Amino acid sequence: MIRRRRLLIAGGALLAVPLRAPAQAVAGLRRVGVLIASNEKATAPTLERFAARLRELGHVPGKDVMIIPRFAESDAGRLPALAKELLGENVEVVWAPSTAAALAVQGLSSRVAIVFQDYDPVASGLVASLARPGRNATGVALGGTVIAAKRVELLKDAFPSIRTLGVVHDPQWVTNYELDSVAGAARGFGIRIELAEATTLAQHLDAVARLQAARVDAYYVVWTGSSLAVRRDLCAAIRATRLPAMYGNGVFCDDGGLIAYGRVPFDLPVISAEYVDSILRGARPADLPVQEPTVFELVVNLATARAQGLNIPQATLLRATRLIEK
Repeated sequence: MIRRRRLLIAGGALLAVPLRAPAQAVAGLRRVGVLIASNEKATAPTLERFAARLRELGHVPGKDVMIIPRFAESDAGRLPALAKELLGENVEVVWAPSTAAALAVQGLSSRVAIVFQDYDPVASGLVASLARPGRNATGVALGGTVIAAKRVELLKDAFPSIRTLGVVHDPQWVTNYELDSVAGAARGFGIRIELAEATTLAQHLDAVARLQAARVDAYYVVWTGSSLAVRRDLCAAIRATRLPAMYGNGVFCDDGGLIAYGRVPFDLPVISAEYVDSILRGARPADLPVQEPTVFELVVNLATARAQGLNIPQATLLRATRLIEK
């Protein structure tokens, strides 16, 4: 059950306010929606950074602005209903840090501004172009297609004996572009792909077990709201197989994953708050260019490598931008 409540963010904490709070308690506040694919616990630090940056820009949560978050609890099917709830709250702008969340809002409104985080917002239809979005959305493009192929290359370089790659993905999320890219890169290296779908924690754990039974040589975990929410248990399950794994974001390595590669997307909560600030001050999303991170991060968890008995080649270690020792 999703908790349908209104939250005020103030002083770096989430303060609950009843849905039927008196109108005068919130009168005059600018309304900012946040549509999160994952859960509240997993994203609390992100929301706090978002609120803190808004405060620095002169929008004090609880005083000048009301931040109204909704959490899909890793179930993409809930996003349209949650987006409708936010629109019913008369929000001016929605921060939707996933493709599915941004599309859910845009599918319901061409008026409410959207600040997104998307791998290819042109391909997904959120914007007409990166330089001139032209619609009601703008934000950060992460360029996932090229990065996905690079992940396969890095994994193969580190573990040349890989012949079969088990790919864990959630079909509820927009991942076709990544799956196609992974499959294409794998073919180039003579690697066969085994797909396993998963949404819930139990399904993720089952996917790991099924792929191991299929005798894969390594794992590739697609970064989605659902995999992010269960990352600690997911990484632990893969670690127990003693097989190498590649993840799409360094946070997985922070929680026990072996290797992760991706763009360093600025400080997403901070830059998203800056977009929201511009919109609240009168800018149109259609005129705000989409930004693309240009710095890449390769993270290697050496503690996990030791626990799994895996040897990470020196060439990989030299390319790493961050090593986790323990």
